Amino acid sequence: MVVILLLAVVVLYVWVLRLADRVNQLESMAARPQVTDAQTNQPTIPESYGKNKPPAFDIHELSVPVPTVVQATAMSTPARMPLPQFSPLTVVPAPTPMSTQTSADTVPNEFIIYTWFKEQTLIKIGALIFFLGAVWFVSYAISQGWIPVFVRILLGLLVALIIYALGVWRKSQNEGQYIVLTVLGTGIVLVTVYCAQFLFGLFAAPVALVIMVASIAYTVYVSIETKTEWLATMSALAGFVAPFLIGVTNPDMTLLMFYLFVLAASFAVVTFFTQWRVVPLVLVVGVSYFQLWALSIPLFPLLWFSMILFAGLFLAMTTVRLSRSQAPQPADIFALAVSGSMYTYGAHTLAYSSSLALFVAAFLLAGVGYVLSGNQVSKRVVSVYVCFASVAWVIGTCFLLTGFSLLFALTIEVLGAFLILTDLRLSARAVYISMWAFVLPIGASIPVIFSDRWSEGIWHLDALATVTVALVLTFATLWVRERPLLLAESWAGAVSATLGLTGFVYTIVLLAQIARATSVSSEVYMYVLWGAFIFGCLYYAIIRKLPQMWITVAFSALSLPLVVSITSFNALGWLDSALHPAAVGVYATWALLLCTMLTLKVWYSESRLASARQILLTSSIVLLGYSLAVIALVWYALTPDPIANVLTYVTYGLVVYLAALWWWQQNQPLPWVQYVTSVGILPVLLSTASLDSSGWGTSVVHPQAAGLYVMTVLISLMALRYLTYRGDDNNPEETTRAQNWGRGLCILAGIYGVSIVWLVTHTLSATSDIAVTIALFVYTVAGLGLYVLGSSHGRPFIKYAGMSLLILVIVRLGLFEIWSMVILWKIVTFLGIGLLFMVAALLEKKN
Repeated sequence: MVVILLLAVVVLYVWVLRLADRVNQLESMAARPQVTDAQTNQPTIPESYGKNKPPAFDIHELSVPVPTVVQATAMSTPARMPLPQFSPLTVVPAPTPMSTQTSADTVPNEFIIYTWFKEQTLIKIGALIFFLGAVWFVSYAISQGWIPVFVRILLGLLVALIIYALGVWRKSQNEGQYIVLTVLGTGIVLVTVYCAQFLFGLFAAPVALVIMVASIAYTVYVSIETKTEWLATMSALAGFVAPFLIGVTNPDMTLLMFYLFVLAASFAVVTFFTQWRVVPLVLVVGVSYFQLWALSIPLFPLLWFSMILFAGLFLAMTTVRLSRSQAPQPADIFALAVSGSMYTYGAHTLAYSSSLALFVAAFLLAGVGYVLSGNQVSKRVVSVYVCFASVAWVIGTCFLLTGFSLLFALTIEVLGAFLILTDLRLSARAVYISMWAFVLPIGASIPVIFSDRWSEGIWHLDALATVTVALVLTFATLWVRERPLLLAESWAGAVSATLGLTGFVYTIVLLAQIARATSVSSEVYMYVLWGAFIFGCLYYAIIRKLPQMWITVAFSALSLPLVVSITSFNALGWLDSALHPAAVGVYATWALLLCTMLTLKVWYSESRLASARQILLTSSIVLLGYSLAVIALVWYALTPDPIANVLTYVTYGLVVYLAALWWWQQNQPLPWVQYVTSVGILPVLLSTASLDSSGWGTSVVHPQAAGLYVMTVLISLMALRYLTYRGDDNNPEETTRAQNWGRGLCILAGIYGVSIVWLVTHTLSATSDIAVTIALFVYTVAGLGLYVLGSSHGRPFIKYAGMSLLILVIVRLGLFEIWSMVILWKIVTFLGIGLLFMVAALLEKKN
C-alpha cells in the first residue's frame, strides 16, 4: 500500500510539473508582442465571435470605398448612388497548439528525470510498477514454496523475453514504448541472473555471463536502431557490472581483461557508425577502474600488455571520431587524458623502462598528428595530438632525468613544442597550452635560483640552467615578434606579451642572484645590471616599434634600479673620494637615464604621440633631478663644505639653464621649458648661503662672490630668452606667459644685482659707512637711470624697476642710515643722493 501511495505521489508530481510547464508556455506566448491590424492587413473578427450569441451587426458601421464619379454628359445615364463603406475585417490568429510550439518556447534547464518522464509517462511509470510488482510476486511465491528454483529463474527469463516481444510489437506504433520495454526486459534478465547465481548457484559463471551479455547486446542493437545514445550508455555500464553478477569471487584477471577488451572493442564498432561521444568516455572510465583494481591485487604478467592494448584501442576510437568530426569536444579530450593517465601510471608501475614507454607513446601520437595534418584534417584536431605528444615526452623526461639535466631538458623540450605549434600555426588553444607549459621549467628552476651553490660564484650548473631558462623565454618572445606570419595570428599579441613579461621578471630575479654571487658590492652591481637590461628592452621596443604598452612597461621598470641606486648616496666612500664602487654605480645610473631620455626623444620625434611626449617629459624631469643629486655628491666629495656649496648651486644653475636652452632649441612646448626652469628654485635657495652682509673678506673674486656673479648672469640670460620669446600668432596667451616669466626672472636678477653691489662695497671699503654710502649712490644712479629710461621709452616695467631701487634707497636712508652713520658720511650721503634726485628731475623736466 505504501508503494502504491508513493507511486501515486510521483505521478501527481509529474502531472503538476507538466501543468506548470504549460502555464509557463501560455504566459510566454501572452507576453509576445501582438501583431497590429496594419501589420497583418487581416479582417478583424468581433470579440463576440465564437460565443453563444452571434455578433451584433450594425449596418451603419459597414462601409466600402466610394468610387470616383466621372462627370456625366447630357447623354450619359444618371450616376448611381454611392454605396456605404465597409471597414476591413481583422482576424485574430488562432492560438498555436501546445504540441506545435518550437523549442525556444520550452522551459530551459529542466530536471533530467522530469524531462525523461515527460514523454511516454504512462508506459514508463507502468513499466516501473510492473517491475516492482513482478519482483514482489516472485518473492512471495518463492517464500511460499510455490515455484521451484529452476522454474523461478526460467520464468524470470521468460518474462524478459515476453517484455522484449511486447516491445517489438509496439515498435511500429510507438518507438518510446519499444525503448522502455527493452530496458525493462534487460533489467529483469540482470536481476534474474544475479538471483540465480548468488542465491542458488544455478548456472556456471560463463553461462551466466553469456546470458547477460546477450541481453546487453540486444539492448545495444535497440539503441543503434532507435539512435538512442543514453540506452547505449546504460548498456555499457551494464557490461561493466555484469562480471560482478555472475558469482565469481576470485576472477581470472586474464579472462576478465579479455572480456573487457571484447566489450570495449564491440562498443568501439558501435561508436564507429554512430559518432557517439559519451559511450567512449564511459568505456574509458570503466576500463580504467578495472585496471586500477587489477593493480591493487597480485599482478599477473599480461596486465601491462592489456593496458597497452586498451590505450591503443581508445586512441584509435578517438582518432577516427576526431578525423570525422573535425572538431574536438571536451569528452574527447577527457577520454584521451584518462587513457593517457592510466598508460602513464602503468608505465611507471609495470614497464621495464617507463621513460622509454612514454617516448614511444609520444612518437606514436606525434606520428598520428602528422598523418592527420597530411590528410587536411582540422588544425584543432592536429593540435590535440601534438599537445598530448608533448606531454608524454615531458613526462618521459621526468622519469628519465633528475636535477640539472632534468631542468635543462625540460627547458629545451618546452621550447621545441612551442616552436613546432607556432610554426605550424595550429589552433590558438594549443598555442596557449604550449605557452603555459613554460611554467614547468620556470617552476623547476626556482629552487635552483636560490640554492646554496650561488655562494661559490656563478660558474656552476645551476647558473647555466637558469640562464638557459631566461634565454629560452627571450628567444620564444622574439620568435613570435620577429616573424610576420606569426605576428598576423590572433594569439600573437597575447602570447608575446605574456612570454616577454615573464622572461623580463625572471631575468630581473636572475640578475639579482648573479650580482650577489659575483661582487662584493652586490647591491651596486645588481642595480647596474638591472639598468642595462631594462634599457636594452626599452631600446628594442622603440627601435622595433612595438606597441606602446611594451615601452611604458620598460620605462616604468627603470624606477627599480633608480630607487635602489639612491641607497648608494649614503655610502661612506663619498667622504674620501668621488671614485669608488658606489660612485661608479651612481654614474652608470645617470648615464643610463641620459641614454633613456635621448632614446625617448627619438621615439617622440617619430611618433608625435601625446603619451610619448608625457613619457619624454617625465624622463627629462627624472634625469634633471638625478643629475642635481649626483652633482652635489661629487662636489661635496671633492671640496670642503663652503666651496662645495658654491660649486653645487652654480652647477645646478648652469644645468638648469642648459636644459631649458636645449628645450628651446628643440622647439618644445613652452610649459615644458617652464617646468625645467622651475627647478632653478633649488640653486637659488642654495645660493642664499653666500649672501653674507659682512662681505667676502678682502677680495671680490672670492668663490662665494664668483657663485653669485654666475647666478646673476645665468638668470639674466634666462630672463632675456623669455622676454624675446614670440609664440604662435594664433596663441597670444603663450607670448604673454613667457613675458611674465621673463619679468619675474628680471626681478630675481635685480635682487642678485642689489645684493652683489652691497657685498662688493662692504668688501672693498674700509668702513661700513663708506660701503653704505657707495652702495646707496650706486642704487640711486641705477634707479634714476632705469626710471628715466622707462619713462622716456614708455616701458612701465623698466620704470617700476627704477622706482623700486629708489624706494629702497629712501627706506634705507630714513630707517637706518639717519641713525647709524657718523655725521660726516651722513652729510655726504644725504647731500649727494639728494643732488642726484634733483638732477634727474631737471633732466626729466627738460625732456
